Amino acid sequence: MHTFDAASFEATGEPIFCIGHSHLSAVSQAALATGTAIKGINFWDIPGAVEGDGAQLRFTSWIEEAILAQNGPVFSFVGGSVHNVMGLVAHPRPFDFVLPWATDLPIDKNAEYLPYQIARRLTKNLSAQYLFQMMRIRKLCRGEMIHISPPPPSANQIRLSKDIPWNMYPEMTDQVASACLRMKLWLLQANIVSNWCIENSITYVPSPDVAADGNGYLIEEYYRDGAHANAAYGELVLRQMRSHG
Repeated sequence: MHTFDAASFEATGEPIFCIGHSHLSAVSQAALATGTAIKGINFWDIPGAVEGDGAQLRFTSWIEEAILAQNGPVFSFVGGSVHNVMGLVAHPRPFDFVLPWATDLPIDKNAEYLPYQIARRLTKNLSAQYLFQMMRIRKLCRGEMIHISPPPPSANQIRLSKDIPWNMYPEMTDQVASACLRMKLWLLQANIVSNWCIENSITYVPSPDVAADGNGYLIEEYYRDGAHANAAYGELVLRQMRSHG
């Protein structure tokens, strides 16, 4: 794995270049609070940022030019919410599965058992559009590309329930999915994306260990809303971006 020398990069006077989706906001807020110079491109804030799909996917011209212009590394925050799409809100037809590398995580005996390979296939299918976006960035990068993991899920069901925009889930239940299922989906997504990064010469940076409790869930002080972490978490990620290895 490569090591990014932040001191040498910042000495050039160039801002740290970040591109992706909503998890970038925690780092943007942290950068503002700490006086860190970054250039962040958040696709959600740019109508028409992504053009086409699959292998034909492109970004709008000025975004492609911005990536090509980077002499230093490009930090990717692409995607990161597939686990929430699949299991933030409890499904009307409850499901559960076993992760082969985390068999200690309990399974809901009242839920429909989903074979692991099916769960993996569904997660990979939902991740495909983001992997194509990451591949496009990789092709445009002149230097290193570094992908930042999204934060782990929160175990606080009550707090999550207050923050979920329920009107966005009209066909689902009005309950938050179990913390254990959400953890499995987050771990599964991380496994798929990290392995893909290895195959495509992209450095994958996992979420900061200090931001998780003993069971791997996001510590309350880093929580922002049902799907995101806050600026304090963003500061931890900035430290990773400066000295990951």
